[in-house]
Amino acid sequence: MTEKNTNIFMPALVTLSVLVTGYQVVLASLGFKYSDFFVFVSNTVFISLVALWIEVDSRRFPEIYRPYEFSYLICVYWIFYVPYYFWRTRRARGVMIFVGLILLSNLGSLITKMMYGAD
Repeated sequence: MTEKNTNIFMPALVTLSVLVTGYQVVLASLGFKYSDFFVFVSNTVFISLVALWIEVDSRRFPEIYRPYEFSYLICVYWIFYVPYYFWRTRRARGVMIFVGLILLSNLGSLITKMMYGAD
């Protein structure tokens, strides 16, 4: 992928999060609960997009060791590797990006919890 194509993953993450959040909020406002399978699929897609973004982004940083199975390892050990990657490549700004990604991935749940708390 070229440098121009690497910017597709962050908008895709934001779009996915907005769509999932909208779906969860609409269901909550109608009094329904979204399924656990829906949460599993949306989280899997989100983690996969983060792994793809890191795979492409890491090519800009020669100090990042990238073994043959790098993408697979990111998907399996993402909870440990993603914060490390953001810290290693961007320091404090990277930690803020990681916290933002966590909030973005849980935005629908947070909003629906606030909706139920308001009742």
